[in-house]
Amino acid sequence: MLDRAGKKVPGAELKVASFYSIPYDDGKFNYVMETYALSGEGIDERKVIEEMIRVCKCGGEIYLADGPKTEDADVFDKLVTKLGSLNEDVGKDYLRIFAELGYQPEVDVMTKRYHFYAIKKK
Repeated sequence: MLDRAGKKVPGAELKVASFYSIPYDDGKFNYVMETYALSGEGIDERKVIEEMIRVCKCGGEIYLADGPKTEDADVFDKLVTKLGSLNEDVGKDYLRIFAELGYQPEVDVMTKRYHFYAIKKK
């Protein structure tokens, strides 16, 4: 993925790192985004969100993209969710986590396949 990204954006600074310890200083970025990485098995999503907040500038924006809730899903998405649940790969309660961290996120449904959660860092 990094090779492909480097070809698309020559000169970009690309690093392989854990999302539990993002190798950048506090307040480095205006925007921080995650897509489908937090719903995996054994992931401490709260720690990842805290780390995303740490590297975001005050006034910057943090975005999470995840799959739709079951009631919004079509047959394909329901199948993917069911298969994922066999490995404990299930949607998480991001709204609760953000609230515990003192944020009230906006939720925007771009399509039935994506729910975007967005906060602005205080």
